[in-house]
Amino acid sequence: MRAGRLDLTTDADVHSMTDPNRPSEGRPAMQQLNITDPLVVDEALAPNLEALELAVRDHRSI
Repeated sequence: MRAGRLDLTTDADVHSMTDPNRPSEGRPAMQQLNITDPLVVDEALAPNLEALELAVRDHRSI
């Protein structure tokens, strides 16, 4: 497997990049992870996945 990098951004980062009316806050915060180490990737993704799981569980229409 080739070594690569995974860029993770938050929803706020994406919003700030796509909303031309939002004031510039400088460069969006990004984490760059070495995807050859799955434990590092899992650790970085876990909070986002847990939040998604909780949001789905709390959503009454699903």
